[in-house]
Amino acid sequence: MKDNTQPPGHIPSLVAGIAPAVKAVSSQGGDILNNAIRQNVIDNVAKLKSATPILSAAVEDKKLEVVGGNYRLKDGKVVPSCKGSSKRLGASYTFAEMRESGVRGILVYCADYQCSHSIAISGDSWPDDVRLSDIEARFICEACGKRGADVRRDFNWDKKRVRVIGYR
Repeated sequence: MKDNTQPPGHIPSLVAGIAPAVKAVSSQGGDILNNAIRQNVIDNVAKLKSATPILSAAVEDKKLEVVGGNYRLKDGKVVPSCKGSSKRLGASYTFAEMRESGVRGILVYCADYQCSHSIAISGDSWPDDVRLSDIEARFICEACGKRGADVRRDFNWDKKRVRVIGYR
């Protein structure tokens, strides 16, 4: 992008997608690559939140939360990012707020991303004033034994569960 040369093949379409983020941070100090990556996440989260008519309505009705993340090539993991979202997913919600939005279940993911064990459970037994993030340290994974979890709202709590077998 510095010398305005045209890259070969399909690379121009990839460059066009990230060019606004690179231009936005080009005058900032620090690591331009990390700054551009961060800005690209923020920009894309904003675009998704305002995509009409379906996504923007779901975001406004609090049925959908758009959170950015980075895919790490070195290990194939997606790392959620707070950038582009005012809060970490689930951290700000109390069980009362969750229930008011019509959600009654929670998803509990093992804190060890290599384990990837998860379970869907009812949130009915938790008091209204407890935040989802408050209970994360209470869970111990049955698969790997690690303490700690990532707890999120289960928007499909009332749907029939389907077992899926995946590869690790």
